[in-house]
Amino acid sequence: MRSAERRSAEAFDRFPLAAATVAIVLLVSAWTARTRTDDVGSVRTGHQTVRVDEPLPLTPSRLMWRGLRRLCPMCGRRGIFEGWFAQRDRCPACNFPTARVADQWLGAYGMNVLVSFSLLAVSIGVGFAVTYPNPPVAVLLVVLLTAAAVFPVVFYPVAKSLWAAIDLAMRPPEPSDDIDPRFLPPRRR
Repeated sequence: MRSAERRSAEAFDRFPLAAATVAIVLLVSAWTARTRTDDVGSVRTGHQTVRVDEPLPLTPSRLMWRGLRRLCPMCGRRGIFEGWFAQRDRCPACNFPTARVADQWLGAYGMNVLVSFSLLAVSIGVGFAVTYPNPPVAVLLVVLLTAAAVFPVVFYPVAKSLWAAIDLAMRPPEPSDDIDPRFLPPRRR
C-alpha cells in the first residue's frame, strides 16, 4: 500500500499540471454538490431535495449560472437544447421563449466574438510572456490558431443560453411571453 501511495505522489511531482487538474476537478465537484437549484421550487443540498412554496427569485447571479450551464434561465431545467447546437424555441418545462425578440442570436454572436477574441488576446500575451527570451512562434501559432478555430464553435451554445439569461435579467417576463404561471418568480416589492 505504501508503494502505491509513493508512486501516486511521485506521479504528481512529475506532472504538476495533472495534480492541478485533479485538484480543480475535486474542488468544482465539491462546490457544485454543496447546493444546486435543479428545478424551480426545489433546492438540492447534497443528497436531499427540499421543496419550497414558490419559485426562487431570478437574481442576476442565478441567471448567469443557469446560462453558463445551458439551462433554461426561467426555471433552471435542462431541455432548451436538442443537441449541442440546436436550441428549441421554448423550454419544454416552463414554456419560456428562448428567443424573445427577433434576431436575438445577434447578442449571442457578439458575446461569442468578444469572449473568443479576449481569450485569444490573453493567450497570445501569456504565450509570449512565458516563453519570452525565445518564443517558439510556430508552436504558438499552431496552438493559438487551433484555439481560435475551436473555442468559438464550442462556446456558441453557451453564449446563446447566456444571452437568453442576460435578456431575462434586462427585461423581466411579460404576459406576452406565455410562460407557465407556476414558474413565474415572486414580484419584487
